[in-house]
Amino acid sequence: MKLRRTKTPSASSSSEAQTSLRARHILQAVSAFVVLAATVGAPASIGHHPIPLAPAISGVPPIMDVFANEPIHLPPATTTPIAAPATLQRARMAKREVFAFAPYWNLDVQHTFDLRHITTLAYFGVDVAKNGSIQHAGNGWVGYQSQDLADLISRAHKAGIRVVLTIKAFNQSTIHAVTADAATRGTLVQNAIDAVRAKNFDGVNIDFEGLGNKDRAAFTSLARTLADGLHAADPAWQVTLDSYVSSASDSADGFFDVGAIAPTIDSFFIMGYDMYQRSTASPNAPLPSYGSAIAAYLRAVPASKIVLGAPFYGYDWPTQDNSLHSPATGTPTPVTYEEIVAAGHPRYWDSNASVPWTAYQSGGHWHEIYYDDASSLALKARFANAAHLRGMGVWALGMNGSDAGLVAALLGTMTQIVGGPAGPAIASVPAPSSSPTPTPHPASAPKQTSAPAPKPSSSPAPKPSPTPTTMASPEKEAVMSDTKPIITFHADLKTDVPPDALYAVLADPNTHVIWAGKEAPREDFRLLTIDAPAGPAVVGSTFSSSGSNGKKGNKVSHDRSIVVEAVPGKRFGFDTEASMERKHKEAWRAHFEHRYTIEPTGSGATITYDSKVYPQNYRPYWLFPTMRPMIRALVRTYQRKHMQNLARLAQNARV
Repeated sequence: MKLRRTKTPSASSSSEAQTSLRARHILQAVSAFVVLAATVGAPASIGHHPIPLAPAISGVPPIMDVFANEPIHLPPATTTPIAAPATLQRARMAKREVFAFAPYWNLDVQHTFDLRHITTLAYFGVDVAKNGSIQHAGNGWVGYQSQDLADLISRAHKAGIRVVLTIKAFNQSTIHAVTADAATRGTLVQNAIDAVRAKNFDGVNIDFEGLGNKDRAAFTSLARTLADGLHAADPAWQVTLDSYVSSASDSADGFFDVGAIAPTIDSFFIMGYDMYQRSTASPNAPLPSYGSAIAAYLRAVPASKIVLGAPFYGYDWPTQDNSLHSPATGTPTPVTYEEIVAAGHPRYWDSNASVPWTAYQSGGHWHEIYYDDASSLALKARFANAAHLRGMGVWALGMNGSDAGLVAALLGTMTQIVGGPAGPAIASVPAPSSSPTPTPHPASAPKQTSAPAPKPSSSPAPKPSPTPTTMASPEKEAVMSDTKPIITFHADLKTDVPPDALYAVLADPNTHVIWAGKEAPREDFRLLTIDAPAGPAVVGSTFSSSGSNGKKGNKVSHDRSIVVEAVPGKRFGFDTEASMERKHKEAWRAHFEHRYTIEPTGSGATITYDSKVYPQNYRPYWLFPTMRPMIRALVRTYQRKHMQNLARLAQNARV
């Protein structure tokens, strides 16, 4: 629209008018995003996602039988692996762990493993016999004795990477026999020490995947005895233990007593996968399912003793149609990331679970695959970093082919997250074809709710083909790279309100539409809606929200967030994937990191807000370096007013 002018303004007045107009535009644009600082996450109960599937009667899902009964052929070792460098003797765990499993069935391609970023490599693995010996038979033992393993250990040691030996037992009767008798436990300790020394390993990963609580106390004794014995044999040896994602929540009903085991081991490897539902096509490792589970672990275990495991594989479901979470028409088949990429199907994004998925037809029947890629793994790693966990882990090398990006994503430093369309247009159910529906390999036994399932170490996905390809994408993807934030924000406020009272309001999502919405000083800096149940948010809680740009009823920001830090009375933080609408232009997408800190100050407290912004598709002009001081000043002013509202609401709640 053209503006009518009665006279030609001077250069200075024109400049001032343009600056004022631009300032208003900038405020309207940035406020829709910064208003997210006022929102919090609502609990997304882990109960919405079932505990991991229970194993088959033997303790091993049927898919494992394919590998167990198919001998591998590897040349026996003619050299001894080189010993670890002296630098690995200084500490058992890296400051920030990236823990990766190398299974025996992928040893023949171990030369393709990209070991960059990995701090601990676990060879999976050798089997434990009922008498406490290491079984000198089977695929695991063939791999243990192979030149390929010797070469992998030597290559890892040259790179300063620890290599540990996984000792495993999945059969319940074997687990009972080994754990119940003190003499048998002692025998296993000595055999584990001998097996570690023979191949210059740097410790042991314990993978006993039992059911129920019958052997709970006995296994706790075994785990403690193993850890004490191995540490006595060599104080530099690392001892880790694989546990279910729900183990800390199992109370006395589960197999693992994590609180009793924690003091003696160096870390738990939490098997954060196989959490899909049975009736619908669903994610293998949905991000929100970690929240309550990790919160339970943190109540029993120091964060420095937790490594969160993630998958390099997914599940292929036969489905009714190609809609998101379509009803399943059969059991899912495990499929590696490399196989998924090689198939070239379109990539979609499940925003609720923060994972990619795809849909395709085969023989006239629909299939859906839910899996993890660099973006979803990076979000999981951010979650682990924000919770101050020891690090991330993965099951398993070789499933990612030669894509080094997946391992790099485990660092949690990748800032450009690729989302994507929610899915395809829903198609009608295809008519039955003359060819039968493909029958997938069974992925698990019928679900049992008494215990969680073993990780895919006991149900490995099919071995990937060696040829990597690039996944087809229906839209232009943002370039994923490790970048610095384009801008940071800071604001603080000293109040007379004690920390616990402030936190109680901050952690209740429904209060935010009051202190950052109805009571906000400007319409163009206001929270409009939040979709969240009542109650204090916990780590892993997710929520959606919208913000205003000053036009009444016009919701220009549409955002999804996950809570990554929730320490009552002290800290609260969440990450947001934001999208701001722009008239006749591409929506601006960005990643926000919001952090609140509450510190006692006399009889009250000081609340501090810090935020980082990472643009995902382009850099708007109002975030150019020359504009940032003004933007920071605006945000600081209005964020302080929001916090004043928060403090007043908290004070009123105490009366």
